Amino acid sequence: MFIAETILSAIAILFPNSFLNLVKEAFSNEPIIKYRDDSNLQNIIDLVQTEFQCCGVSDKGYKDWSKNIYFECMDSNPSRERCAVPYSCCRNSRNLDSGLINNECGFNMQNISSVVEVNKDIFTRGCIEAITEKIAPHIPILAYVCIGIAIIQVSFELSTTKCQTKPIFSL
Repeated sequence: MFIAETILSAIAILFPNSFLNLVKEAFSNEPIIKYRDDSNLQNIIDLVQTEFQCCGVSDKGYKDWSKNIYFECMDSNPSRERCAVPYSCCRNSRNLDSGLINNECGFNMQNISSVVEVNKDIFTRGCIEAITEKIAPHIPILAYVCIGIAIIQVSFELSTTKCQTKPIFSL
């Protein structure tokens, strides 16, 4: 664990753009594909998309949702969510008067050819870009904190592990 923390921290400090690309690659497909299969993951994605005002993961933004079998735009897709995006991508998914969520506000968004038109109703940029925008200036600080934590872990481990010596000969 120490080695992984140290390596990732060093990469983040020395090569911040490479680190961000690594994060983009690691998170670009699986969360989208498993969105409807795991309710905890779905709740996390909805929270992130709502809080960071984003949709999808990668640079393709809302078009990432075509990777999910429920949202893909294939004519053979029988889902009523075909060509949609989750409600958490919508700019105004919650009715302020009633507090109810409009689960269908993202329907048919992937079929609209004009990004300008789509952008009126949903967020179009990917969440990695949105999160990066907020976190990027702080990556070196976070990396140094991780290195500090790793050093504390090693120090603690060394202090609790005592060298036990056994006599070579016993009388």
